[in-house]
Amino acid sequence: MSPSQPSSLHRLATRLGLLASLLCAPAAFAEIHAENGHVRAVPPGHTISAAYLTLTNHSRTAVQLISAHSDRAGTVELHQTREQDGVMRMRAAKQAEIAAGAQYSLQPGGDHLMLIDLKEPLNAGDSVDLSLVFSDGQELQLTLPVRSPADEAAMSSDGKAHKVHGEMTETNHHGHGGTAHSH
Repeated sequence: MSPSQPSSLHRLATRLGLLASLLCAPAAFAEIHAENGHVRAVPPGHTISAAYLTLTNHSRTAVQLISAHSDRAGTVELHQTREQDGVMRMRAAKQAEIAAGAQYSLQPGGDHLMLIDLKEPLNAGDSVDLSLVFSDGQELQLTLPVRSPADEAAMSSDGKAHKVHGEMTETNHHGHGGTAHSH
């Protein structure tokens, strides 16, 4: 063996060890999964709809949903429903926290995403692309089916739900403007 062979083997072993440690390192980003998602159908002339889904945070740290976007609406806002002086009130919110290992449900009568200034009617059977942005810089890309309110009622009564498939991707998000909208 030449004197250079042991050092070449040593360098190779060091590189393989480094590669193995990188592959085994925990993910730097939260693992958010979405399911049971849909957007409410609206008749022609209506410019506001709502999106509903359940987000599950499979990571060990809390993450905040900080914005949402869709090419089918001028603005997408998070709205939270809370009791105030004995009356349920809906208000726009800047973010919603999803605790580590917890679920956050966006549902009719509760927190939801408002699609404002719709660019075209949303008919049952259509689909809506929706992008959710989280505080750790990730963006979840979803395609949600559009359902009529009658379909929503049937889905909630028979317990069956449509699973949403999304992929977490890193993005450089620079924020989203929009006016507050409350009901």
